[in-house]
Amino acid sequence: MPSRLPPPATHLALALEQRGDEHAALEAYLDGLRQAPSDPGLRAAVVGFFRRYGLDVAELPRYVRAGTENEDRAIREELRAALAARWPR
Repeated sequence: MPSRLPPPATHLALALEQRGDEHAALEAYLDGLRQAPSDPGLRAAVVGFFRRYGLDVAELPRYVRAGTENEDRAIREELRAALAARWPR
């Protein structure tokens, strides 16, 4: 039985976070969620990231359900602002 590897977005986001670029890590996680919203490993990694950086985990279902590019962009901007308020560049 083949092993289930985490999606590439998880690896990229973790690497960016370890490098100290939590803003780019947020983008990588959100890109990954857009591509694989039901992946349990990715979702767990994103929840962990949100908790580590004080972001509202309740925003994740809202982001996944975003139906338009404008909704996606607006939620991303809110998350970016929340991260920047806690972790300035």
